[in-house]
Amino acid sequence: MLCDEYAGTFSTNRSKYIKFVCNKFFPNGSATVQTPMSDTTLSKEMSPKSDEERDEMKNIPYRAAIGCPLWLVAGTRLDIAYAAQTCASYSGDPGKQHSDAVIRVMR
Repeated sequence: MLCDEYAGTFSTNRSKYIKFVCNKFFPNGSATVQTPMSDTTLSKEMSPKSDEERDEMKNIPYRAAIGCPLWLVAGTRLDIAYAAQTCASYSGDPGKQHSDAVIRVMR
C-alpha cells in the first residue's frame, strides 16, 4: 500500500500477487487478452454430462483458480468483478467452457 500524505492519495499494488498467480496456473506463460470475459454466455448446460467429462474436470483446480481473481476483486480489481463472479457461480459443477472462462479472467 502506498500513502502520500501531501497529495492526499492512497493506492494499493497487487502486481506481485498477480505474477505469483500467473506463474502458478501458467508456468509456461500465457497470452494476454483485452477483456476478462468472452462473448460466450456461460450456462449450467455447459456442466459435465458424463462421468468421463467429470473425471477430466477433477484434474483442473477450478475453485482454486477462480478464488485468486475473486480475492483481487475484493480489494483492487473491480474491472474483473463481473467475469470472476460469473465463473464462481459454476464452481459446484464446472465444465470445460467454465474452466476456459476462468483462464480468460486470469489472462
